[in-house]
Amino acid sequence: CRLWMLQRWSPFGNVDMQKEIQVLTGDKWPPLNLSKPKHGRITIATYNTLRRNYEFSFQKHVKEDHREWGLRLEMLHKQLKGFEADLLCLQECELGTIEEDFSKSLMAQGYGYVHADPKGGVDFTKPLIFFKRDKLRLRWHSPRSRLVIAEFEVIESGHIILVSSIHFTSGFDPSKRFGEARSLLKRLDTRRSETNPKDVFRNRSATASRSVSRGARFRKNRESRKEQKDKALMSIPSEKKKRVDMNPLSGERVKLTNMRQKQENEDQKVAEKKEDKNSTEEKEGKKAADEKSKESLKKEDDERERSTSRGRRNARTPKRSKSRNKDRSLSKKKDKNKGKNKPKSNVLLKTMDPITRKEELERETRGRKEQEKLRVPHAPLCIVCGDFNATQSDPVCILLRDGKFDNSKWDDTKYNRPRKCVYDSPNIKALVDAFEILDEKKSGRGYTYQGGIEGGPRGPDQWWIDYILYSTGPWTHEKEPEMPRLTLKAVRLPCTEDESKKCTKEGIPNAWHPSDHLPLAAVFDLPPLEKEEEKE
Repeated sequence: CRLWMLQRWSPFGNVDMQKEIQVLTGDKWPPLNLSKPKHGRITIATYNTLRRNYEFSFQKHVKEDHREWGLRLEMLHKQLKGFEADLLCLQECELGTIEEDFSKSLMAQGYGYVHADPKGGVDFTKPLIFFKRDKLRLRWHSPRSRLVIAEFEVIESGHIILVSSIHFTSGFDPSKRFGEARSLLKRLDTRRSETNPKDVFRNRSATASRSVSRGARFRKNRESRKEQKDKALMSIPSEKKKRVDMNPLSGERVKLTNMRQKQENEDQKVAEKKEDKNSTEEKEGKKAADEKSKESLKKEDDERERSTSRGRRNARTPKRSKSRNKDRSLSKKKDKNKGKNKPKSNVLLKTMDPITRKEELERETRGRKEQEKLRVPHAPLCIVCGDFNATQSDPVCILLRDGKFDNSKWDDTKYNRPRKCVYDSPNIKALVDAFEILDEKKSGRGYTYQGGIEGGPRGPDQWWIDYILYSTGPWTHEKEPEMPRLTLKAVRLPCTEDESKKCTKEGIPNAWHPSDHLPLAAVFDLPPLEKEEEKE
């Protein structure tokens, strides 16, 4: 009653009584004491499973028994079941053995999956997204080399969520990693603009059906810079070459030109010798070919005369070669398939499980009328998670947390500047880290990756690299007030204090943990969804 009176009669207005977020360990997960959700709830987990054929070249402290994939896979299945998640974002999964490793067991539990673009290879390790079919329906997905973006619809409530599983490139130089994060935000913004007419941002080069730009078409026919320089050097006259020799910087160029001229002269001499030998053989061959051609022409003329005398129906056409018949059969098949509704790209079909593949093929045949129904009436709900290979001070994390990045934020003294550095997200905007609560504690966050061992050459080598980011905060349009977003309810810690002490002494993977990364999980409540009928 006192809380109700404070909220109702406070002289400063309505008091926001924020509910505490539960921070649980793996033993107490999933949370059971949460209040019932009013509009829906979603649980998500991320885990770098450590690939099947890992060599352990930098982790020689790991015992041979703990390296075996059979034992590690059993522990992984137990951990994945214990999450009880609606969305499982996995990294370092080998595409060649997905069915044996994860898809059979998880599809039996009611999951479907989407993975990144293999780009010609099957043995590469790629990120995946497993989703529960009873709760979520796949609307769209975009496979990339280092990440997967998928758009899901909650079947009960009708909410639409953008989810991405990420595995950025590792290394101390974040320039390449920054480009991957920038393209991720760009693609999320374009998808939001396609499904919501109020958002004003469109870039077709970042959509799933990528269109080749004019510049890319021109670059294919254009010569490279090296070829242009070589031509320019070869075109220099002899008088100017002497001047070039005087310059100390042009010594390397002159050496290259002299080497190329020597090779050309040698090639000409070899070609002249071959021509002398082949000239006699060519003359004899030409005579025999001319005689054969004359005989074939005579035969064709005789057949034409016979065909005119017999009539068009009784005429016998000369026999065609097998290669010509094959070309005709292929051209007929192409003409038949012209009118059919083919999928946009084979890559999208290859990056799905067989059940979702059928659903997407049926969706493409329905036409554009159902695509108009894909409009999203609420604010963007976005979750970005995975192995970033970056700390909190890395420019990648700054870009995703702020939603903006300027040239002034990049430190040229530490890192190499990427080709494109500036970006401002208009639709998704800033993302919030689900584990910010741990920064307020004295103990800090801890770590999600361990590469060494206590007493080793590198020490334990512990870092917080994995993240779960989600969209939250105010969202306004010109005509509408603020719209609510996702609310965080519970968080799963990567490990307990006792487990962290064991990991520093024993190292990971070990007898009770199968990977060099530790998993993360979180629970989110969905915002209220106003239907269009109620607004009218």
